[in-house]
Amino acid sequence: MSAVLHWLFFTPLRRHESFWLSFVTWTALVATVMCGLVLAIGVWRFSLSGRFRLKRVPSHSPYSGWMKWHHCVGFVFGLFADT
Repeated sequence: MSAVLHWLFFTPLRRHESFWLSFVTWTALVATVMCGLVLAIGVWRFSLSGRFRLKRVPSHSPYSGWMKWHHCVGFVFGLFADT
């Protein structure tokens, strides 16, 4: 979805260059803040001590299965996306 949005240039908006630049700047700022917030929540849910128990086995993530992979891989891609 994001690639499709990058292909669209919204010609009526681009005619007004100052509005277009401020729109792009504010949209990028909101996206960066949201990405940072989600990373912070992911770190908050992560436990170095392994306090979570999944099937009586200590775990660093409160999730299991695919959600655990999503949680861990999200750190890497989240940092990449936020930079």
